[in-house]
Amino acid sequence: MKIKMGILVIALFLLALPSLSAQTIKTVTFDATNGTDTWIESTTTTNFGTHDRVFFGEQSGIKRRGLMNLTILKSGNFIPSGSNIIWIKIQFLDITHGDTANVFVKDTKAYPLNQTWEENTVAGSGANALSTGPVSYGQNMTTFNGTKNLFASFEPADPTVNDYFNITLDAAYAQGLMDGNLGIWDDGIIIMHPISESLSGDKDIGLGSSDHATAANKYVIYINYTAGANESDKTPLGIISYNLTSEGGLGCTNWNANKNTACQTSDTTPTVIVTINETGYCRIGISDFNYTDLGPSRECTGGPGEVLTCTLSPADEIIEDTDFIYFGCKDISNNENRSSTSGALRVSLLSREANARTAIESGIQNALGSGYTLYTDQKIYARNSADQQSIGVFDKVVKWMNKIWAFNFITGNDTSTTMFNITPVLYVLEMSNITNTTVNTTVYNFIQSTR
Repeated sequence: MKIKMGILVIALFLLALPSLSAQTIKTVTFDATNGTDTWIESTTTTNFGTHDRVFFGEQSGIKRRGLMNLTILKSGNFIPSGSNIIWIKIQFLDITHGDTANVFVKDTKAYPLNQTWEENTVAGSGANALSTGPVSYGQNMTTFNGTKNLFASFEPADPTVNDYFNITLDAAYAQGLMDGNLGIWDDGIIIMHPISESLSGDKDIGLGSSDHATAANKYVIYINYTAGANESDKTPLGIISYNLTSEGGLGCTNWNANKNTACQTSDTTPTVIVTINETGYCRIGISDFNYTDLGPSRECTGGPGEVLTCTLSPADEIIEDTDFIYFGCKDISNNENRSSTSGALRVSLLSREANARTAIESGIQNALGSGYTLYTDQKIYARNSADQQSIGVFDKVVKWMNKIWAFNFITGNDTSTTMFNITPVLYVLEMSNITNTTVNTTVYNFIQSTR
């Protein structure tokens, strides 16, 4: 019986062991561009958004309060999403005191705000005033929660003998801040010194802000966290399915079975809906590149998500009868492949020659306007002064006054006529492997240069 009990006790002990994960400390120092901090005075309309310090307390009968917006710290910006926060500590530097003999550092408070404010406009009074309500210590305010002090601990206790002090944020607030779950209290914090606000004399404190001219005097934020689910995930995501929807209807899903079985479309910048196996982002292009290398101009819409809509950029317009497109994707932990996620996906253009002919006609119209005669699939016989003869059939031929221009767009098994020009009567232009937009422009410029 004793043996059985011993086994049971050991088993329970093993089950009770926590899953340990290494702690990591991330250091963040804001600059004037990314840091959002300022201070306000109770009777002043002045904005201090670019001041090199954040003041709070009392100065010559005027109440001062500091403002900080830390929402830029949300998970995914500086630490992986899904991380567990151990603590967030703010180290304030370059401290100045209105009364070095009587500093109440331990009585400094910070409360969550529920009123939006802009660093470059907010003031203590006037049109841009932050409605901070009564200043009674411990009272619930309409703009901030006066019963929820966010500063959990301080070190050192007396900064008059140091050039810094650290403030550790309340753990629940810190986790909510990183997870973006603060709700109405997501507008930053207000820093106060309630006791000094009720006293006379100069008892304000100034802390180096993100706008401080000296980098070493800006406040520093330390984030202590353990790896969340996303940080331990080092596997790039995969694509579950593709659907080329440019032709309407049910779309083309050939690539789900065989990536080399072409999807047909007349759209030179086709749209494809991709479904991926975890939340992430994708980009579309014509090169076998990963998400990063494809670049931001090729971003699919719907990210972060699992169903994304991707449209080929005009810069990547398909120009071949048969071509390939690629998708590069990454998950929210920034895992991605070295090359594309999809591999090569074959696409065939419908009506490639018909669209090119339309582009030729448009270029002719833009160049000549009116007064010309247009022929389609026209055969031309030409003989030059050296008695050389050439025969060819052209997609479009245009006659204007005493000049003729002949145009071909070579696709598939077509071959060039290699017909010569007979200046100033006949001019021949044959094109291939260029976009319809380029066809239009090339025809226009060719006529303009020879008319």
